[in-house]
Amino acid sequence: MKSNIDYFNEITGLIFYELYTSFPVRIGIDPEIIANEMSVKISRPDPPARPDLRLSPVDGSPRFSQLDNGMDFLVLLQSSKWWLQEEGFIRGGDENGTGRIQLTTKAMLAMNATPESLDKSLGAKLGEAVKSTGSQARSAIICETVGQILGAAVNGMGF
Repeated sequence: MKSNIDYFNEITGLIFYELYTSFPVRIGIDPEIIANEMSVKISRPDPPARPDLRLSPVDGSPRFSQLDNGMDFLVLLQSSKWWLQEEGFIRGGDENGTGRIQLTTKAMLAMNATPESLDKSLGAKLGEAVKSTGSQARSAIICETVGQILGAAVNGMGF
């Protein structure tokens, strides 16, 4: 069973990929796209057969299944985005963890770093991992690459 850290790394990798490919344009991160990439089940409530007009409209928002470890997908997604923002990897958004965001200079420098062991940048490695198939291996490569990106950011700051 995956831990919250494993899910955080996968979510972060998918967010980084979306923001890296759209840079410098600020974009909204669609929870459904992230959920689909992670094979999280999505459902929508059926509208009532005879809606009662006195009640508020039926909320057609998607419902996401819990992650395998019992954690709520949306809570972990929003918490991951807040952490990334507080640690200086993304900017923008709002207090609800929604809105348009973009990578910071710190994140771009880390993603553009090319370790000696690779012939491509960490951003390119992440892009290849996201586009690959095979969920377990793909997830492991995404998590490893996120670790390298976060490490590059820390090392670049002299820590």
